[in-house]
Order: sequence, then structure tokens, then C-alpha cells
Amino acid sequence: MRDVLEVRADEFRHCLAALAGIDIASPAPVITLEPYAALDSSVRGDEDGVSLPGDLPEAWKFGYLSTLSNTVYVACLLDREPTPRGSLAGWLARVQRFSSWLDGERQRSKSGRRKAARLFAATDATKEIASAAAEIGATPAQATQWFAAAWDQTSLGAPAITLFRSVMVDKMLAGARWEENDLTDLMYLCTAAAYADHVVGERRTIGLLRQSVRRSGAPVQLHTKLAHVVAALEGAAPGALAGRRQSQTASSMHPTSESGKLTLSEPRKHVYRPSSLS
Repeated sequence: MRDVLEVRADEFRHCLAALAGIDIASPAPVITLEPYAALDSSVRGDEDGVSLPGDLPEAWKFGYLSTLSNTVYVACLLDREPTPRGSLAGWLARVQRFSSWLDGERQRSKSGRRKAARLFAATDATKEIASAAAEIGATPAQATQWFAAAWDQTSLGAPAITLFRSVMVDKMLAGARWEENDLTDLMYLCTAAAYADHVVGERRTIGLLRQSVRRSGAPVQLHTKLAHVVAALEGAAPGALAGRRQSQTASSMHPTSESGKLTLSEPRKHVYRPSSLS
């Protein structure tokens, strides 16, 4: 799966471009074999440095680099030295503080509390929206116009961002305790749910995500065990005997721009599993 921050940026750019009437390139596929697509673009390196025969067919070169990139992913996962991360302590404190305040506002209607949570979620996306607008040449007024028209709607017209906002709001309304890894979990699982056929994750986050998927109608199956995915792909219920193999297709949520929204297209045949899930 492509780097989630890149996917979110793509969605914001295309929503804003459709509203502003700006012609930009089609979004890159989210579920892809493109070499190193899962990594942030700033750390992918230069493929020109790879020594390959000059007469090697492009398809073979692509296959080699895709396999090499998967080897790099596995090496990173097995590396005993932890990858340095920036601190999310400030984000965590801010989200927990707001969530605790919202939990104490029980005298408000649920719709009012939901609207307040959506507005808070918008503050997290302000920098992303501004960056996307600047990259495509949209004006601050156009970005504000899109935000005012779309942000409080059930669907933002951007599948991954819509699911992320929905799950974040549901967690706030439930008064649940926030943890530092929640941001990473929500970003990856919500993006995967918007574009893959099957998503596997831990029970707590999948439970929250299931509510949002049900509301949005996203054609994804959510699982908490890998065995359930295998059974689903074989066309059997969890626990049934393996061996039945049926082809499976469903509509996709690969984005295409139409009237400020990202619409559904192309076949979905993908499974997403977080690397931390055994």
C-alpha cells in the first residue's frame, strides 16, 4: 500500500482541484507493486543507482525492483534496532484533553458533540489542506470554500480521509482513552479500508472502523484474525474446511475526480495486514 500521507495528500489535492476547476494528474494507485511506494517519498532513494543490464525489458526491471523493495520492507521489520520516530506526545495530550472535555459535555445533543469533534478533527488536517492547496495553485478562499461545504458532510468525497475522520470522531464520542500509537493505527487501517478488499487489525480499532465502514458503505471486509481472511478468500465461513476456491471481485474505491469528490472505480482484490499483527 502506498505511503498513507501521500494518499491523504492526493485525496486533498483532487478534492480541491475539482472544486477550483484545476486540471491535475490522476492520482497514483494506492494498492500497488510500485517499488518503495510504502515509504515516504523523501526516503525512497534513487533507482538510477541500481546496476541493471541496459537491455533488460522494462517489465523485468519493474519486477526486480518491486521484489527488491519487498526485501527492504522485510529487512526493516526484522531489524533489531528501532526506527527513530518523532514524538507524538503533544498530539496525544491535545487529543486526550479535547476528548475528556467532550465526554464531560453530556448535556449537549449527540449531533452537537459530533459536530464539535469533527471541527477538532479539522484542526489536525489544516496544514495538510493548506499544503495541498498550495501545491495545485488553489487560493486560500477556494480551500476555505471546500472546507466549509464538505467537512461537516457524512462523506468528504475522499474515502481514506472520510473514514479516518469518522473513526476519530466515534472514538471521541465514546470517551475512550487515547494512546500514542492510535494515530498510526487509524491512518493505516482507515486508508487500507478505503482501498483494499480485506483489512486485518486488532479488535479494538477494527471495532471502531466497522461502524464507520457500515455508515459509508465501503465494500471492504474487516477481520481480527488472519484465519478469517484465508477463509473469506477461499469462499468459506471462518472455521469451515479449506479447499473451496472461488474468484472474488468487488467495486473499488480508487479515486477519480468528479464534482469535487473522489468516486469509485476499478476492481478491488487486495488484503491489508499491519506488520505488527502476528
